[in-house]
Amino acid sequence: MLLIIGLILVIGATVYFNLSRQAKEAPVLVQTASVELKDLVFTVFATGRVEALGKQEIYAESSGLLTELAAEAGDMVGAGQVLARLDQTSLENRLEEALAGLNIQEIELAKLQSGPRPEEIVREKAALTQAGLELKDAQKKLERTHRLFEQEAITIIELEEAEREAKKREANYQAAKAGYDLLVNGPSKEEVETARARMEQARVEVKNIRQQMENIVLRAGQEGVVLICNGQKGSYVSPGTLLFVIGNPEQLEINADIAESDSGLLAQGQKVRFSCPALPQKEYRGMISRVAPTAVKSALDEAKQDNPNPAVAVEIKPFGSTEGLRPGYTVDLTITTKESKRATVVPYEAVIEKDKEQAVFVVKEGRARYTLVKTGPGNELYLEVKQGVKKGEKVIINPPKNLRQGQTVKEKEKEK
Repeated sequence: MLLIIGLILVIGATVYFNLSRQAKEAPVLVQTASVELKDLVFTVFATGRVEALGKQEIYAESSGLLTELAAEAGDMVGAGQVLARLDQTSLENRLEEALAGLNIQEIELAKLQSGPRPEEIVREKAALTQAGLELKDAQKKLERTHRLFEQEAITIIELEEAEREAKKREANYQAAKAGYDLLVNGPSKEEVETARARMEQARVEVKNIRQQMENIVLRAGQEGVVLICNGQKGSYVSPGTLLFVIGNPEQLEINADIAESDSGLLAQGQKVRFSCPALPQKEYRGMISRVAPTAVKSALDEAKQDNPNPAVAVEIKPFGSTEGLRPGYTVDLTITTKESKRATVVPYEAVIEKDKEQAVFVVKEGRARYTLVKTGPGNELYLEVKQGVKKGEKVIINPPKNLRQGQTVKEKEKEK
């Protein structure tokens, strides 16, 4: 019994001591903020570029000197209007050669298809007869030369000369016979097809050169304003060089690449506010008209050697006045991704994390009360609290690390 009484006295003394110590402790000065109900707006920030809708990019399709520049940036042009010309001297020379080659191939094919004329047959037959007579004479001479050589009446040099002459006459006869047979019998099917293929190849060459000559004249494909002109008269251009961009500067859109980490928050129809460094006094509005279905690496990220970050392309349609905006301008975007009406919020600095839990210190009756909370999304200043505190309660901002549960606190006077 005495043991129990003694234990009660010890516990009572300990409680009294702690209460007395807390009463004597100097209160900790803290900064507080009230739990409020606010309309939260969640945003994504990005940089975009003003572009003309339905723009046309015109590239050089042939190489050469730019001999004529008929339009400059800012000019209004109509569909089909000539914008520039490239030097065509070399193409004209090539076309002349190609046409001559085509003419030769057409004549050759026509000859094969039409067959020989009577006078050609007579001429070839006479040539064959003459070649046959010359061959017989050479063969007889060779026989006599052999006999004389056997009788040692002539030298071996004379014999070899007679042999060469006989072989030459034999070759002439065979060539004349082949020419006559070809003329009489006509060309083979393979020879005609080969000639036709050569002619078609020559026609393709002429067509390609003429197409290249068409390509050296650059024309506007639509009505609009020349937004970009990269050409200079007298400069050399290569195929694929961008020379002109044509569009309507009154019909604009904003293109932007959104970081992968923010892309999941984007959706078509979200509101956008944007401003332009060139027009610092103006603010414009629009909405997202398209979100790309895939993420890609931008040209800047591709240049990075380590860990390039993909981005999602979005298109933004301005509404209202776009006065002052020009294609090519850079704009700063603020995209509203979500809005929460009358959300319970506390400043970001009031929430602490410990052991994978979130908590705040609530000031009650002059003491700090450690309170677990469940938070939601936030903006630049506030964090939504879905559970744990209610409107009007005061929470400690940036609580000291050594602040204890139940410790006496005193609010700092707010600066006026």
